[in-house]
Amino acid sequence: MENTPLTKQYKNSFPLSAGIRNEKLRDEIYCQLANQTRKNGDPQSNERGWFLISNCLSSFPPSKTLYKYLLKYVSDNGANGYKYICQQKLLQAGINHESRVYPPTNLEWHSNKKAVRMALDATFPDFEIRPVPIESFTTQRSFLLMR
Repeated sequence: MENTPLTKQYKNSFPLSAGIRNEKLRDEIYCQLANQTRKNGDPQSNERGWFLISNCLSSFPPSKTLYKYLLKYVSDNGANGYKYICQQKLLQAGINHESRVYPPTNLEWHSNKKAVRMALDATFPDFEIRPVPIESFTTQRSFLLMR
């Protein structure tokens, strides 16, 4: 039987799944990714590192001890639009200090890859359809309250 190559999304979800399952690994994952993106001379490697940081922030928060240091790091070093996205995700994580059960959805993968915010179309009572901005930890209830 022939081995099929792993998709990029599957390979990138390994550290996310490890961090979701094991709270003790989370800060180590963030520190390793920060170390890999700090003054990285390879643009592709740097982009992948920031993409993974963004996906990790979509999946689980850093510890309260690491939080302020990671926020400072992304504020000072965020590359190619990831600065704003990672800051927003960290500020949201500071409010909602919970981890997810599953890795990011396809919508999150694509928005993190492009370093843009997410939005879903909502139909309002006047039948007008408008995009409503959402975050990784947005629930159905909070989405309905935002409209």
